Amino acid sequence: MRVRAQLVREDAYGKLQVEKWEKEKARFISQQIEPGLSRNELRALQRDDAQSKDQIEARVEVATRENPAFGCFCDDMASTDFERFCAEELRQVGWNARVTVQSRDQGIDVVAEKDGVRVVLQCKL
Repeated sequence: MRVRAQLVREDAYGKLQVEKWEKEKARFISQQIEPGLSRNELRALQRDDAQSKDQIEARVEVATRENPAFGCFCDDMASTDFERFCAEELRQVGWNARVTVQSRDQGIDVVAEKDGVRVVLQCKL
């Protein structure tokens, strides 16, 4: 859920940009799922590659609905949850906001754009 929230964003025309998320699903399959499979299971997985990615997407969507990351503010939330909370608050008032990837972001937690203005935020709980 966290990785999808970090990688999927809207472009200036309101279209979701999912290329990085699609690449991450492929990486997840090759590094996390495939190593534990038998030869037959691996062949079946490779035959149904699109179906496997669709199943990952469906599970992430269900998990997102069942465990909303942006529910409400609380003092004991994790810093990553607070960053997502901040990005969602910005989205609700019209900003195109995304949480950055956790490493090598030079301290930037959220990037937001609206009306030609781009801001970067460092979120502190």
